[in-house]
Amino acid sequence: METLHGLAEDQRLLLAAMGSGQIAYALGSSWGMEYLFDSHAGGTLRSVVEMLRPEWEHGWYGVVRGRIELEVGGEVVVKLTRRRMETYAAALPEEVRAALYASYRNRDDDVLDQLVWDALALPPRPDLPAVRPSTRPPGYSSHMDTVPDSVEDEQPDDTEDDGGETASCHYSTGRLTTAQARTVNTWRQQLTLTDPRWSTPNQRPPASSSDCIAAAVTDLLDTARPEHLELVRYADRMREQQRTNRAGAFPAGSVVSFYLPPSYADQLDALLADAQQHHADTLDQAREQVLAELPGRANANARVMRMMSVVGSLNIPLKAYRLPAGTLARMAIDRWAAKPAAAVVAAAVGYGREYHAQQHRARKDMGVG
Repeated sequence: METLHGLAEDQRLLLAAMGSGQIAYALGSSWGMEYLFDSHAGGTLRSVVEMLRPEWEHGWYGVVRGRIELEVGGEVVVKLTRRRMETYAAALPEEVRAALYASYRNRDDDVLDQLVWDALALPPRPDLPAVRPSTRPPGYSSHMDTVPDSVEDEQPDDTEDDGGETASCHYSTGRLTTAQARTVNTWRQQLTLTDPRWSTPNQRPPASSSDCIAAAVTDLLDTARPEHLELVRYADRMREQQRTNRAGAFPAGSVVSFYLPPSYADQLDALLADAQQHHADTLDQAREQVLAELPGRANANARVMRMMSVVGSLNIPLKAYRLPAGTLARMAIDRWAAKPAAAVVAAAVGYGREYHAQQHRARKDMGVG
């Protein structure tokens, strides 16, 4: 079987099937190689590789005892030892290794896949099937699939005078804790109270619970924007609460939709992406510190323990998770939990006047219609 720098094509395809990030890190740096073989990683294969090797469909890769194995149907069909992968990496031109490492550190996802594919000298990369066209109305952006708060919450609240949708961006809180759901319900109750200052037919405020949450989120972004690692730690606490008391602390019906104008949607998305990037970079720096302190295979177990200690001292997770928009929404709800409900509703009305092209469609929790 023809090989390149000691690796057969199936072995190089196996590396590509594991994902570009960890392979670029391993091929581009010695500490990345250490980390890969210390990781005990495992998972399903990338679709683009399954297109070239249909017989690998439903396969599973795993990093075990100094080698990478591909198992299909209970049988190991491809193996790759650490020594062979190190030999392959050492044979790559220095500029290629430098580009791989730089793209990994910069998270240049648009170029990373192709860089890894080229470094592994694989056949032309097949195009993935086209994504099914969206059925969303023009201008409508759904940033998360959500459980609607009610039937009426399934559609955006903004409508131009000509009937066309504005570019309002749809988000979800994710499951709220019992305390957070109680806070939102208090706001909903306030929305049902009449007040002569609201110039609506039934003197109820022209706002919704979605507006209350959006107002809280925009105020958080404007006046109390969290630091990146503060946001990471908050998200980790929410995940831990879900793990320990999913049914009791996170009622299934507590998901709420909310909508942001593009200017705030861009800020929210950028903050979440930057926080995840900061988390990933911090973990990379910790790995490099640990590998410098404890180099070599003989220190593999000591490195794991040291890494846990270093990351534990930072009070961040050992994995850089994607941060959903609900992270910021839940933080904003917590921040406004002690705020008088009347003040929250007033802020929601102000938010609606500023950002809605017309009053909301009629809803049970809104003083319109």
